[in-house]
Amino acid sequence: MLLTYTKPHIIPHPCTQVGGEFAVGYAEQTRQIDALRVLESSMLQLTADQPYRFEGLNIRLYHPDSCPFDTYRFREGGPLDMNTPSMPSYVGDDGCLHIVADRNSITQSLLELDLERARLLTRLSMFWVRRVRYVGGGWYMW
Repeated sequence: MLLTYTKPHIIPHPCTQVGGEFAVGYAEQTRQIDALRVLESSMLQLTADQPYRFEGLNIRLYHPDSCPFDTYRFREGGPLDMNTPSMPSYVGDDGCLHIVADRNSITQSLLELDLERARLLTRLSMFWVRRVRYVGGGWYMW
């Protein structure tokens, strides 16, 4: 369920995306709504003193039952760990916040994210998006 849609020829604006673009069935839609409620309650707590804490950042939200798995890790000084735990929340290479909406850990996960790094990567990503879309003195329309 894509909450904010931006037309392809317009520069993307920050948005929140939950699950895939197309919710397959009722159970998936219910999980997406549940994830949004968990995120909302956590953000209300965190933004009470700083209302603009997440302003300008893209969020990719995952329900704990639908999130990708962390398929491998190296143990410090040891072999490869082939367990498949759920992925942790993290800042993507494009500045997008990938958040797992786990009721027990979402608030702590949000506090641990490096939001300044996310803002810097978002600005850098938007710079390149604008640069690629601007071709020969006019905006390139897809």
